[in-house]
Amino acid sequence: MKKNISRCLSLIKQSGWGKDSGGLNVIAFSGGVDSSVAAALVYTCFPENSFAVVGVSPSLSTVHLENAISVAEHIGIPQLTIPTDEYTVPGYIENKGQSCYHCKTSLYKSLSRVTVSRHQIHEALRKSRAYAYAYEPNRTQVKIFNGTNYDDLGDP
Repeated sequence: MKKNISRCLSLIKQSGWGKDSGGLNVIAFSGGVDSSVAAALVYTCFPENSFAVVGVSPSLSTVHLENAISVAEHIGIPQLTIPTDEYTVPGYIENKGQSCYHCKTSLYKSLSRVTVSRHQIHEALRKSRAYAYAYEPNRTQVKIFNGTNYDDLGDP
């Protein structure tokens, strides 16, 4: 188990933005097991510039949002929310077996456009009591991590 964790941490360190890189590491976060493990690993590697981001829309219940926030706080990773619009996509509404695809597509489009203000970062860090973070206003490069695992590769 320790060998697998070490391997994961090594891969993440090679993939993410270090604190002096000018980039942000963003984890698509639901508070479930898969995204929570991803968040904990990414945050272990890059505590200074990593954020768990929850997509919020009418399709996310208050209970699930509160759970995600609670899990992020337990991990210690700063957490932010962003609006998503999967509920406006006809294929999502039709729910013919590809709702997850449409939901994730909406989430990743929103994550790829993440613009985090100085206030949002400082507020998220203050709430999580995380490391001091020197935010640069032109910090625009974002690497997105998620909890996709081998079993998910066959999903539409």
